[in-house]
Amino acid sequence: DIFRLGEAFEEDHVVYRIEDMERRINVNRAPPELLENIEALSRTAARKIYARTRTGEQEGDPPAAFHTLEEIRHIDGVRDEDWFGGKRKTGLQYLLTTWGDGRVNVNTASAEVLRSIPGMHAGDVDKIIAFRAGNDGELGTGDDRGLKPLVNLVELVGIRAATMEAIMRYCKYNSDVFKITGEATRRNGAVRVSCSAVVYLNGNVLAWQEES
Repeated sequence: DIFRLGEAFEEDHVVYRIEDMERRINVNRAPPELLENIEALSRTAARKIYARTRTGEQEGDPPAAFHTLEEIRHIDGVRDEDWFGGKRKTGLQYLLTTWGDGRVNVNTASAEVLRSIPGMHAGDVDKIIAFRAGNDGELGTGDDRGLKPLVNLVELVGIRAATMEAIMRYCKYNSDVFKITGEATRRNGAVRVSCSAVVYLNGNVLAWQEES
């Protein structure tokens, strides 16, 4: 009811964005060695996360999944510099998610996420990103390429066999969970409404949130 057909919206806008939720590491499903390999996540915090999602935080507690990413920020051992990151270290808010089946999409993950995966050689991560970027060397352009399953990436991309093993163990080549966020303004931006939904590729809605 915010917008009605025929009204003029020259000074307002409606925009949306779609984010791949499986381009990051799912804290609810990640194995302990993956959590402990994340530079910005202390070993203490990694163990607390794993304990909560698998056995319960305290003896007798049932396992409990994280429903929002912000819950991670309040885990003992997670400092502000770990959460926000800096010039030398990527913040946890850019590496983690609470959605997905636990495997990271190697075709959409950032270099920082890929470097957090055990067994992924830093030089091979650079080769994967370069391959995905295509001939112009820039991600997000028309000539981007995707890696495919059942393809020998050791020969195609020139990565090490150990990196290929890490991809087979912790990664996948497509995603099923996405977050769609829409934003609209009225009265020259004085009124803003935002709505987001986390959905499966088949259309099932997993979460919904509205803000104004």
